Amino acid sequence: MAFSNFFIAAGLLSLTLCIQYVLVYFQSEKKIDKQITRAFAGILIFRTVTLFIGGIFYQSRVGVGIAFAGIIISWIAPGFTGKYTKHHPIIFSHLLERLTALIIVMFGETIVGIADYFTAANFSIQSILIFTTVAALFFTYIVEFDHLINEHQHHETGNLMIYLHYFILFGLSLITVAMKFIDDAAAHPWFAVTCMYLGFALFYIDLAIANYYNKVKVNKTVVSIFIISTIAGFGISWFYSSFTPVVIIMTAVTLINAVTLTRFRIKYVD
Repeated sequence: MAFSNFFIAAGLLSLTLCIQYVLVYFQSEKKIDKQITRAFAGILIFRTVTLFIGGIFYQSRVGVGIAFAGIIISWIAPGFTGKYTKHHPIIFSHLLERLTALIIVMFGETIVGIADYFTAANFSIQSILIFTTVAALFFTYIVEFDHLINEHQHHETGNLMIYLHYFILFGLSLITVAMKFIDDAAAHPWFAVTCMYLGFALFYIDLAIANYYNKVKVNKTVVSIFIISTIAGFGISWFYSSFTPVVIIMTAVTLINAVTLTRFRIKYVD
């Protein structure tokens, strides 16, 4: 029943957005505006139909599969609208501001996720290190997307900027879950470590892709340090997978990478 409610609610939301695009289509006078709104309305109506199918046939694997396929396809489909959207470029700084706000909210969820380490019964030096890890990731994100990135992009559709943020959303989600698992006796330590470093990898891949928009491209030295520190941290944590070593190592990895990117910014960007 939970699946049914979710799919129906999401389908109604998609339908609302679709109606908005349809209204804009009839209000638009330019051909390119009509093409853009028609393309996105088509994507949304497709997602709406698949979600309703999932909501109605939620007890069937086929129905649920159709709903998830509709969600995934509707995420990917806007990437193929560039032939239309390139004629109507976005205000890049506005898009960046909104995506940054979304990620700040996501970091807030991560802080909520580690709140259990800050109770009177659980507070310890490890609690401070875990918070330091989250702070280092946030600082790394801000250095890239607030200091290194060139906000004055021209003739950009914004599709790449939107899609690269999927990596950071999924990465932070994995990190948040892993931070609960690393001190959970019921969770296998290797699983927790793998989730953690997969999250780090997705987070740093996001930064690598964002380099496309940078004022000054990040050099190979910075990239090498990020890769080596993350792989080394994963390898060491795999062999020393108890709570305290894992926390110390992940804090060291994120701090090394944050400091490396900050030094690059100070040296090469005004």
